[in-house]
Amino acid sequence: MLNQAKLYTLLQAHDVFEKLVSFDPQWVGSAALDIHIEGSDLDICCDAGENLDTFQGGLQAAFGGYPGFKVKQEQFGGQASCICSFDLDGVEANIWGRAHPVERHEFYRYYKVEQGFLRLGGEAFQDAIREAKADGLTTEQAFGVVLDLDGEPETALLALYEADALTYMQLLKQAGFL
Repeated sequence: MLNQAKLYTLLQAHDVFEKLVSFDPQWVGSAALDIHIEGSDLDICCDAGENLDTFQGGLQAAFGGYPGFKVKQEQFGGQASCICSFDLDGVEANIWGRAHPVERHEFYRYYKVEQGFLRLGGEAFQDAIREAKADGLTTEQAFGVVLDLDGEPETALLALYEADALTYMQLLKQAGFL
């Protein structure tokens, strides 16, 4: 399994961010957070602009020659989305485009909340998240279980998007990590 630095180097070696520069690409998800496990993919969120067809054409031009390339437009999370996937030297890469700024993507918001917890929670917390993921949970489910969040983990994490570090620390303390 490639570590986070090698995954970033892989993205750079294929000029992924450069090819997406006009769409404000943001690397998100478990690999970007360095909590990935074997089989984890690479996720990138983009601001597709007002025309998903134009974004889709750009993805086709930039990545259409990669093995396993697929691109489609569909409703995801109640929003019009353009989703692209392809193989990047044995690692699945996913690019998510929506017609609004990246900061409004739920994946970006999960990432920012999870990043806040990881910065404060220490190595034991990071290990607990990895273990939960190895047991088959998604990243958001792992955070929900490890932190004992109420309700659906995705909803609970989104509700913490504008929370401060003190709130994160209180939840980490309740879960036994501080």
